[in-house]
Amino acid sequence: MTTEDMNDAPVVDLPPPPCGDGAGDSAFENGATPHGGRDAGHGRRQGGGRFFAGCFTGCLLAFALPAIMFILFICFGVTSAVKAFSDGDFAEAIKTSMNMADADEGFGTDEFPFFHEVWSCGDDEDGAAKVVRIPLRGEIFFEEGRLKSSAASMAMQMIRRATLDEDVRAIVIEIDSPGGGITASDMLWNSLCEFREADTNRAVVAVMEDICASGGYYVAAAADAIVAHPTTLTGSIGVIISSINVKELADRIGIKDVSIASGENKQMLHPMRDLTDEQRAMLKASVDALNKRFIKVVAEGRGMPEEDVAKIADGRVFLADEAKSLGLVDDIGYFADALDDLRELLGEDSLHVVRYERKTSFRDIFDGEGIWSLETQLRRLEGATRTRLLYEWR
Repeated sequence: MTTEDMNDAPVVDLPPPPCGDGAGDSAFENGATPHGGRDAGHGRRQGGGRFFAGCFTGCLLAFALPAIMFILFICFGVTSAVKAFSDGDFAEAIKTSMNMADADEGFGTDEFPFFHEVWSCGDDEDGAAKVVRIPLRGEIFFEEGRLKSSAASMAMQMIRRATLDEDVRAIVIEIDSPGGGITASDMLWNSLCEFREADTNRAVVAVMEDICASGGYYVAAAADAIVAHPTTLTGSIGVIISSINVKELADRIGIKDVSIASGENKQMLHPMRDLTDEQRAMLKASVDALNKRFIKVVAEGRGMPEEDVAKIADGRVFLADEAKSLGLVDDIGYFADALDDLRELLGEDSLHVVRYERKTSFRDIFDGEGIWSLETQLRRLEGATRTRLLYEWR
């Protein structure tokens, strides 16, 4: 029989050799394949099976994982609802979603914002003086949104809430900020002053953290006492007007400004126009006037002569020790030291310290002012590029 005849001959399946101590066993042990090499074809069929099994597993995972995540999401929502109901917040949450929160207080939502009170520290006694701790961290700019307002916006709302709560005796404002907008800083300062003026038995203590500079210090100047951490940087009393000029770059690449203004000074600080000496003098006068107000606020808040404040109001920053020697802070310590100062200011031995929390719904994530809203992102981009007058350390 020739080689071609052998290749064309049909393959006949033979029964396996008997088990035992024969040559068949040694052949298998040496790696030989039975039945004239049919095992190679069998291996290819196994490989195809593994391929289809892998596809099936991949498809199963592609559908199963989202389903599992969806189930977990639903479970989380149900758990949150049950917890809210058990905590007694369910009815309040419904009132809030219907803009009915605090209607019985006789104030609007902006006047008396809705927050949940959480016991932070101190005593839990009926006779303890109620204190609210309010954080102010990051740059001081107002930006509203259902899901996440800016630190300044949240601090303002918390101060309003505390002001209209007759049980609140004091505010501890914890500041970690390089400053920010002039108007935002001034409004926060004024809101703390209004809190104190609403009841002569009230007090405000400011606690400085990493940085409490420029507009951050402006806000702290409203406090009865200021406590700086040993590692705090503070000061930077001064004003800056910030803009960007791209005229030279625009000229190089052929971009021209075609805006029409009603007066030659209407476009001062336009990014594609140079300032004249007269315009620079105008802006400097505005900056000096705002700096004078800054100096006055610090002098009144710290009980210092304006001349002494003016000497250090050149934008420099100070470490805590030097700031204390200059009269810009009262004590160097920590949060517990601030509470000790409050006990002395209020004449109380027992303090009940709370903080405010705002709970949001799933709808807030996707609405017009949520974090995934294009409108919100464009507004933030526009805010980052516009000309600003700042109480800010840079």
